[in-house]
Amino acid sequence: MFKKLYTKHMGTDSWLYASVLWLLVYKMLPGSPDENLVQLWEQMRAFYKARHITGTYSNMFLCLFTKRRSPNTSYPKMRGKACEIKLLGEALLQVWLHYDDAASDIHGQIRLLLQYSVGLDAILHDNREVSCLPPAIFRQFMDTCERFLVLYSAVNRHFVDSGYLLFNVTPKLHLLWHAAHACQHVVNKLVDKFARGFTFRMQRQAAF
Repeated sequence: MFKKLYTKHMGTDSWLYASVLWLLVYKMLPGSPDENLVQLWEQMRAFYKARHITGTYSNMFLCLFTKRRSPNTSYPKMRGKACEIKLLGEALLQVWLHYDDAASDIHGQIRLLLQYSVGLDAILHDNREVSCLPPAIFRQFMDTCERFLVLYSAVNRHFVDSGYLLFNVTPKLHLLWHAAHACQHVVNKLVDKFARGFTFRMQRQAAF
């Protein structure tokens, strides 16, 4: 049975979804950050309720993804459990589609990032009872993953060049590719253990 990739939900997704929320709350909606977040969360809760989705965040606060008093001094990152972060994907995609500017290239790229992220989770969910991804599905999975990684890095460069710390690029971006590639051979639980162990070793090496 497939277990969701640790490097995705606690890694790249946590940076991606926090950055999208940051943009919506601080740059795209007209109200105060608190008012904007309340508005977004009401829409996301309605999405969850309509689809009977449980296991989500019970509420949403600015402190769950950014520093309230200095929101652009460090990269936004979601706090929470892997399941809570994972379940933000579809709901966040829906609110992004509601507010994004169809004429903006960067908004279109962010829309694609969200679609890729949600698509990767959907493939794993649809194949959760198999030990490894069948060849055709694996090729689709890897293609989506590689497109996601390349685009994510490009979006990060855009915002860094514009003076914003958004869409942080970390070693887990590279680890995600390795973990995804292993899905053609081993069960996702083993991929998860590999990713955790590899990340821990890299962090220890960086500490010395």
